[in-house]
Amino acid sequence: MWRLRTAALAAAVAALSVSAACKNTDNQNRSASDQMKQGANEAHKQVEQAQKQTENAYDQAKNASEKARSKAKEAASSEETAQKKQQEARSAEQQAQQDQQHAQAAQQQAQQQGQQAQQTAQAGQQRAAQAQQQAAQQAQQNQQQAAQEAQQQPSGMQEEQQAGAPQTATSASGMVTGVVQSASNDTLLIQQQSAPELRVKVDAQKTTVIQHGQPSSISDLQPGTPVSVSYRMQQGQAVADRIEARGG
Repeated sequence: MWRLRTAALAAAVAALSVSAACKNTDNQNRSASDQMKQGANEAHKQVEQAQKQTENAYDQAKNASEKARSKAKEAASSEETAQKKQQEARSAEQQAQQDQQHAQAAQQQAQQQGQQAQQTAQAGQQRAAQAQQQAAQQAQQNQQQAAQEAQQQPSGMQEEQQAGAPQTATSASGMVTGVVQSASNDTLLIQQQSAPELRVKVDAQKTTVIQHGQPSSISDLQPGTPVSVSYRMQQGQAVADRIEARGG
């Protein structure tokens, strides 16, 4: 019996040992499995993080590439704009040079025209001065001639009066020159040089008035106009046959 008990006890102890060993093994296996699962989870997490990092890096690279392309387009556009501006600047500079050349040519032409106009004006002034001088000389000659005729006329008239010649249209005539002092429809007053004024009667039917080479009227004769007058004595009064304006 004792042996049986001892054997049973030994068997029980062995069973307990085996059971404890099995439990220990199970615990070890469970701990290793948990460790493996934990390592797998961590590895999976690391893989996921690596994938995320890879994706982020890819996105960043993609964004950087898009930005680079955009910057390249902007740089190309800026370069094209700069080239256009340079071309526009060159065109503007050429246009400015052409405008400056045109302005210089116009200025030179204006100076030449101004010089020509000045020369023409000076020539006109010289001609006007010569004409004025000639007119003055002619007027002086006319006045001298009128004075000589006026000095000769009274003696002839006195001789005819002393001889008893009648004062008719055919009995006495003459010509005087002078400057119109006044003129009306029937009377012309002439200022002679170195001689008294001469009043001449104008007959609208018989007196011929010539001005500028054309028939004119006594009323067109302005004071100061040089004239030569052919007249006849009629009833003691000078009657104009022909009045001709001389010069202006």
